[in-house]
Amino acid sequence: MKAGGYEKGYASCDYFWGKKPADFVVKAAELLSGSASLFAIDFGCGDGKNTNYLSSNGFDVTAVDISLVAIENAKKLWDVKNVDWIVSDLRTYEPTKKGNDLVLATGSPHCLSSEEEVSTLIDKMKDSLRSGGFLVLYSFNDEDHDFNGHESDFNPILLPHSWYLKKLNGFKVILESNVTQGDIHPDTNIEHHHSITRILAKKM
Repeated sequence: MKAGGYEKGYASCDYFWGKKPADFVVKAAELLSGSASLFAIDFGCGDGKNTNYLSSNGFDVTAVDISLVAIENAKKLWDVKNVDWIVSDLRTYEPTKKGNDLVLATGSPHCLSSEEEVSTLIDKMKDSLRSGGFLVLYSFNDEDHDFNGHESDFNPILLPHSWYLKKLNGFKVILESNVTQGDIHPDTNIEHHHSITRILAKKM
């Protein structure tokens, strides 16, 4: 696993993924608001936009990414407390804290190399989540993509939207979407698009 094909982007600019947190992460935080203490793991945090949002809204966050450059950018960009920044490959990372209120992986599952690796990551997420907690997952799926703007060796794993839903069997799906969305990376400014699975689910 490389840094999702984004290492040059992290090195070339700040806020590679922007500043706005993912919509389903915001919704999950809203559903959990009012709790005395909140814990989250951001699996593949990039340069930290979701981690920043959660930390700023009362969460203690474990933020994990394979890219040292992304983690160093995050530490520089965000004035956050209650964050444990960890440089680690998600394939070998083992969460030490169980019973989290929220676990999220927004854009990291498709950066793995096989269906088995994605399945193992989701199992880790599920196992580190408390009953009644929320899971947020965003990943490219096997529908329409234009990879212009990515490095030539970018080769994401593309699984069906239905595969992700089946993998969360036993969870209550709160929100889901499967849409093709335009994108542009700040380091290249090349317009392209991706078909993206988004899921917000509750552990029952």
